[in-house]
Amino acid sequence: MAISYPLNTTETISFEELIEFVTATLDPDDVETLAACTEKLQMLSNNASFITDIIHDELSDTGLFQANNTHSAQSLMLFKHANYYMRLNIWPPSSEREDIRQWQDQLYFYLRAHDHNFDFLTVGYYGSGYGTELWEYDPDSVIGYAGESVDLTFLEKTRLPKGKAMLYRASRDIHSQFPPEDYSVSINILPTTLNIVRREQFYFDLENRKIVGTAANNGTGRYLMFNLAAKFGNAKTVNLLEDLAHKHEIPYVRLKAFDALSVLTNERTAIWNEAMLDGHQIVSGHARLFLDGTLYNGLRKRQS
Repeated sequence: MAISYPLNTTETISFEELIEFVTATLDPDDVETLAACTEKLQMLSNNASFITDIIHDELSDTGLFQANNTHSAQSLMLFKHANYYMRLNIWPPSSEREDIRQWQDQLYFYLRAHDHNFDFLTVGYYGSGYGTELWEYDPDSVIGYAGESVDLTFLEKTRLPKGKAMLYRASRDIHSQFPPEDYSVSINILPTTLNIVRREQFYFDLENRKIVGTAANNGTGRYLMFNLAAKFGNAKTVNLLEDLAHKHEIPYVRLKAFDALSVLTNERTAIWNEAMLDGHQIVSGHARLFLDGTLYNGLRKRQS
């Protein structure tokens, strides 16, 4: 399950000292090395001047302000390394105005259950912290399509107050966040790993225990190429797609290649029968659903 770490230290650390420790310790593909950074991250949460120092550094050169930040308006990029990056997230309480509250729910993913296709470590820095309802599932047990039933296990309902740290496991822990009672801030350490393009990230319907959609992430943009290949491809495109469908290491890439082939060649039954022979259920499972009519060209059929 997602691991919670209560604050058990009064020591503080500078941001530079934390960066030095994480850089020397973290292996982005080893979650245990991420867990080893917990106490140091909590020490940073004890540093009352940290956020003010960050503000002063950023405002001192507005020309380069957040030049490496590709995240939403809720996030501030703190540091970027080849193996990881750190960001600061803000979590405001719900507005009394319904229109603003709806905007907040979208921006901050409030009440929208989702997993992450990467491990990450977070700590509360300020405020009572956002609330979170935690569930878990076995990623190897799902095919990964909207409407698929998933065996979910409830873990707990908790908050992320100042000093508390939590470690979320990639493609296993699901959380549905709800607004804090007061303005809150958290700090994250996020490993940079190829797993983000090997796994999908999903939204879930917790009440009905189903996948309801796939979330966009740093890896999903590449799928546009398969849509273009299906639309504008030729004989050479077919050869390239066949090679990817049979040889690429990532199941979702093989799946998208088969899907593009089925459209480009207009030989859907033959292509999906071929995909049924793939050794991973993400590919073979989708192929079975395409063949029985549950799915069509990568999109779930509309229910009448």
